[in-house]
Amino acid sequence: MRCFAEGLSKAQVARFVEAKDGLSTERIYIVRTPLRGMIDGIVRRDGEALVRAGAIAAGLAITVVGYATGTIKRLVVCEAGNESVSENVKSSLPAEGLPIR
Repeated sequence: MRCFAEGLSKAQVARFVEAKDGLSTERIYIVRTPLRGMIDGIVRRDGEALVRAGAIAAGLAITVVGYATGTIKRLVVCEAGNESVSENVKSSLPAEGLPIR
């Protein structure tokens, strides 16, 4: 859930600045950190490292889905012109909100 919410958040940030500028830090981070972790897990080929690589890949994929959801909803709302982006993003979250860990 946290990864999905992070993706929604990035979509909102990209709304206020050009997407290229708003996500430049994330692009660098993805290449440096999660990608290296996944490659390390695959190269090491031990069970724990492979599970970690899978978890990294899943988290990254869920974040991308959250970003796509936020971006698509923003575009639909902008075309409809009848609902604020923040309300639309809130509607994609569970009624009880995000769990705090």
